[in-house]
Amino acid sequence: MEFVERCEIVRFATADGTLLHGLLFRPKRRTRNVIIHLHGIYGTFYRGAVELGQEYARLGYNFMSIEQHGSYSLFGLRKKNGGRVMAGAAIERFEDSPRDVAGAITAARSIGMDRIYLEGTSSGAQKAAYYQYRTGDRRVRALILVSPMDDYNSWKHELGRSFRDTVRKARRLAASDKLALMEHKYGYIGADRFLSVLDPERIEARLFNYERERLSELRRIRVPVFTAFGSMEHHNLMPVREYARIISENCSNPRSSQAIIAGANHYYSDRERQLAEAVTGWLARFR
Repeated sequence: MEFVERCEIVRFATADGTLLHGLLFRPKRRTRNVIIHLHGIYGTFYRGAVELGQEYARLGYNFMSIEQHGSYSLFGLRKKNGGRVMAGAAIERFEDSPRDVAGAITAARSIGMDRIYLEGTSSGAQKAAYYQYRTGDRRVRALILVSPMDDYNSWKHELGRSFRDTVRKARRLAASDKLALMEHKYGYIGADRFLSVLDPERIEARLFNYERERLSELRRIRVPVFTAFGSMEHHNLMPVREYARIISENCSNPRSSQAIIAGANHYYSDRERQLAEAVTGWLARFR
């Protein structure tokens, strides 16, 4: 890793005193630019981040992949006061995700990285978009949305004829016990977390429901948005060029752009370099 000065584990606190970790890559040449990365559902702050972090460092950017309340499936988080709290994708409340992002941004700025670019992959892209929609944080210079797929219609499609019955079951369970778990293809998931994706009235289900064509929340984001899709995306229900078109029509900032990365799947396995080069090439246009 000759282009990396160092890779380190960092720890930071959220506003509620929860302690989270991050994997930070620093390039050889010092810079104030940092890409803060949010992984997708059931992900970790280190899986897949090493390859991507090295590529961003090679291109001269700090890269910080962060742990979240929605990391893993179920796990315990420490609090600054010595207590512990249960967390994980199975029981995460999507609407609370901005606290993790805000904590990471504050931590990055505290060590001299104040040119903030917020990146999310898969459901992490939804968190990045939701953060900026909800807060309008002026510290964020741009959003990078990687594989922002339509979870609502994708999960609905996978459930097929059992969709309505499964949603009714989730509603019953969530009403009686917020921590009730249901079986899902990725593992066990909380009934309320399940409804967060499959209830069209919830913000997580609405954000990238491409069948709506008009993505109201995305339209209210003022910073430039770069969106990347892989040509080999396997969660798509329509050609990825259609996703890119809809995103383009809903971005309010004229400096926004979209790219389709040839040969890339949903996770950009072995295409990390192409993704990083596309992102930083776009950032260089207006930095």
